[in-house]
Amino acid sequence: MAFKLIGCALLIFACFFTGCLKAKKLYSRRDFLSDFLSFLTTLKTNIRYSGEDIFTLLEATAEGCGTLWLSGFSLERGDPESAWHRRVNALYDFVDKTDRQLLLDFGSKLGKTDLEGQLSHIERYETLFELRLENAVEEIAKKSKLYRAMGLFIGISAALLMM
Repeated sequence: MAFKLIGCALLIFACFFTGCLKAKKLYSRRDFLSDFLSFLTTLKTNIRYSGEDIFTLLEATAEGCGTLWLSGFSLERGDPESAWHRRVNALYDFVDKTDRQLLLDFGSKLGKTDLEGQLSHIERYETLFELRLENAVEEIAKKSKLYRAMGLFIGISAALLMM
């Protein structure tokens, strides 16, 4: 009987912990989008006032904005678009499919137009990512407690069925 109770307690804990991990993913997405918006703002300023190439600008901007997934970007002296795609495709934990596609679309036009074209491109994606950030905050408000509660209730239900 004691083993059964311990098993039930562990099952409840595991389900609750899974719900907490799912809720944490929502917060991680929000933080990622917030950091990326900061990155875009800083990149826009750096492009405007610096004469550096796109690789150097991306890495210098990433160092100060919490976008560590872009560190080492200046070492890849090939096509900026393919380097960007490799980096974005490695982001499975923080972003959903829509965010990833938006990031890929952003990177596909980097370094391909003149100064004004780059600035308007960044401003457009700032607006789009602001909307995604608002969406992420709304999801946290709606789903964060739900995931934890559902994990707990599923764990309790499964434990009751085991008894």
